[in-house]
Amino acid sequence: MVRSTLQVLEILEVAADAGIAVHVVKQDMVFAGTPDMTNTIMATVLGLAAQIEREFVSQRTKEALAARKQAGMQTWTREIFHTFFLLEIDQRFP
Repeated sequence: MVRSTLQVLEILEVAADAGIAVHVVKQDMVFAGTPDMTNTIMATVLGLAAQIEREFVSQRTKEALAARKQAGMQTWTREIFHTFFLLEIDQRFP
């Protein structure tokens, strides 16, 4: 998964150097050959949108966990989740 707009551009550059076309299915776009200004702008916009959405999801998750903690509710750490999940499997499939 790409983590930044810069990584999007780097991946497209490496793909272009290797002669690989990159297809963005959701937007019905194809990045192939030498990147031109239009492709660079579009890739930057798509990468930025993904980066912003990822930051929003992170912020909402942190706020929800803080609200649960403030209300005295249990927050699910990885260890608690795995323990619960494994117990459920053991109970369903003895």
